[in-house]
Amino acid sequence: MGLTTSTSLGQLSENKVLQKFVGTESIPDSDEYWDTLFTFSFNPPKHNDFEVFYKATLPLLEKLVLNNPRTKNLISLILVCLKKATPFRDESKCESNLPTLCVRNGLFIIRCCLHHLIQTQDEKNLLNQLDTPTEPTDQTTSNKDHITSPIEKSSVGPVSISVEGSATLETPGTNIKLLIHGVISLLDEIPLVPFTYDIHVEAINLLIVMLSGQVSSGELSSNSIVAIVMESPQQMANGLVQRLMGHFITQPPPPPEYLRSQPAGLVSSITSGLLSLVLPNRSIIDPTSQLAVSSVLLLLILVHQHSRGHNPFRESLNLFCDDHEDKEDASFHLSLDKLYTTICSELSNEQTTLFFYQLLHGNTNFSSFVFSRTDIDCLVLPLLKQLNSEGNQPSHHSYMLLIILLILSQDECFNKSIHEKTVKGITWSGDKPIPHTSLGSLMVIVLVRTVHRNIQHLRDKFLHTNCLATLANMSSQFHKLSLEASEKIVNLFRVLSRRYLRSKGEVTTPTIETTPTTGTFDTIPTTPTTSIETGTNSLQSTDTSDTQTLEEILQMLLEILNSSLTHTLHNNPHLVYSMLYQKEVFTPFHSRPGFIDLVQNIEMVISYFAGCVEKGSTPPFSSKFVLETIEKGSLAWPKNRLRSFPELKFRYVEESQPEEFFIPYVWILVHKHSQLYFDPTKIKFSLTQS
Repeated sequence: MGLTTSTSLGQLSENKVLQKFVGTESIPDSDEYWDTLFTFSFNPPKHNDFEVFYKATLPLLEKLVLNNPRTKNLISLILVCLKKATPFRDESKCESNLPTLCVRNGLFIIRCCLHHLIQTQDEKNLLNQLDTPTEPTDQTTSNKDHITSPIEKSSVGPVSISVEGSATLETPGTNIKLLIHGVISLLDEIPLVPFTYDIHVEAINLLIVMLSGQVSSGELSSNSIVAIVMESPQQMANGLVQRLMGHFITQPPPPPEYLRSQPAGLVSSITSGLLSLVLPNRSIIDPTSQLAVSSVLLLLILVHQHSRGHNPFRESLNLFCDDHEDKEDASFHLSLDKLYTTICSELSNEQTTLFFYQLLHGNTNFSSFVFSRTDIDCLVLPLLKQLNSEGNQPSHHSYMLLIILLILSQDECFNKSIHEKTVKGITWSGDKPIPHTSLGSLMVIVLVRTVHRNIQHLRDKFLHTNCLATLANMSSQFHKLSLEASEKIVNLFRVLSRRYLRSKGEVTTPTIETTPTTGTFDTIPTTPTTSIETGTNSLQSTDTSDTQTLEEILQMLLEILNSSLTHTLHNNPHLVYSMLYQKEVFTPFHSRPGFIDLVQNIEMVISYFAGCVEKGSTPPFSSKFVLETIEKGSLAWPKNRLRSFPELKFRYVEESQPEEFFIPYVWILVHKHSQLYFDPTKIKFSLTQS
């Protein structure tokens, strides 16, 4: 079937087959027209430009909006498409690309129609477009077929709809529910083989589009479609979540192009041509699996709905466990090892970072598995690299990276293990490469640099608060902190203390930071060489709010130093060395309210080790001599000499209304990383944030 002539993009609105679909005539689902629609020739434009396609089909879509409430051709299309998909639950029936392409094409047409309806119609009119008339039209009375939605295995039983040209409506939203459950079942039950790859892609894209009413309405609360999705049976939700996670873990690439097009001698379908507008050209883009990306995006949309209500998809994601475990309450089983490995390899992608956060925060089976890993560097290194590469603009990605590091730092075994793991050849952490260091020291370097960058450029309280909370959680387990990491902490205190004192109107003597890896001490004062204070924004006079913020940061840094000195002084000679080297930075806080108690321990340590150095030799003191003296002196240091403070422990707690952050962020990710188009004139909140 089909037409012998092709259709260009500019001729779409005049095409007779499409005109019939959007016209005034009701088309029974048994009519051969549907096969004609699925086998219509089309010459697509050269570029993957869905916006161009959308604008070319806009006249047709507007006519559909006008006529469909009476003809219900969209409902017939949905029923035909679901019926054609039924045989493919049997993998042996997935050996030909023509039938599977027809299903894919049907899903694509449905997506295009719903995409327009959701962006242009309010909820009442949208439901009216998919509701069925109470009485069938004359031209459909001869059709007595009966279709059962493919969800028999759900706990609520099958959804049966009597098809007489269009379904008999029992309650509003029945047809939407039929479509949602039918598409979810397609994803769960149709095996992923080369011929069905694009069915999975289109089914996922269709569900994303159906949930996109939040983008066009700007409402974060549930709408009718979201509510229907959230009413899905738990067994159905488990099947979908397991399938989507399977796509993410395996990262399946698209099959060869000859398996994605119709065989030679057959007329290409209109939607096969249209799909070339939105399917990637594998010779141009990176090898990222779009099916895996779309699967994660759909998961993120689903699990962040109904943050304080019932959400079967979030429950499923939170309760799955390893395939080697046997837990009665498990939603399903999969290989946590493969999941962990994929996450580590994909953490450069924002959607993976958010997905990992959701797993780490919500699934105790997975978080316990992560903390048990001996290759924790495979996870932490890409997290730190991403955080270090974030620019001077606040971003959702930065927030998520810091929240993940904070959650990880809540585990004492993690804080211990990162200092036992050596990493080598770090070229991305700063101006000069780090040949080798501990993972814990590298984490300190990146976190301190993030605080400094934030104070200079961003002034985002969330960022430095989470950085300092993570450092505080780590501080009692600091072990053999590197000289560079130690210097970063003390230098940050020096820089911020000068800014704080200036904000209080106190005169400070300009000092410039040194890097005392070699050279000598001369009765241990600071020796200026290079400055950390660069840029036009650095350390200028501040207002009262900045003064309060600086005071809080300085107090937190002193608490971190106190925690380390109290618990691990003998294991951190480089930290003592750095404090001794820049001892003058603590002097202005000796008698300052709010700082007195915090500075006392530090002054006691500086005084003790300065005495050890001066007793052991005469100035100038070499760096090597000072470090050796500190190591020897720490052996005689009385462990109970310092005043004890409550142990620093910070825990991440999700906000009471997390959807205010997460739902817009998820749709930003969909806009950036999916192949879906959203008309900017119909979007009610920004999708261009970082």
